[in-house]
Amino acid sequence: MGISVKQEHRRQGIARFISTQRFKLFQTLKIKEVYSCVDVKNLTSINMHLSLGFVEQERSNGFLTVSFGDGEGILYKKLL
Repeated sequence: MGISVKQEHRRQGIARFISTQRFKLFQTLKIKEVYSCVDVKNLTSINMHLSLGFVEQERSNGFLTVSFGDGEGILYKKLL
């Protein structure tokens, strides 16, 4: 489940807030790790993922049901 923030509301910490709240919920559910994939061209999302402690696992043109067409994506993992 990705997070998309409307252009006029970006850079206000909304995606970071939603992400950290999800992490708290996941911890109460005893979830130990989370994965996320990002288009390599989405530098804002990449920087946010890295700042939240995600670690790059691999790069591909798709993961499970997410595809990047002719582009490439990054699969990230975070331990909770």
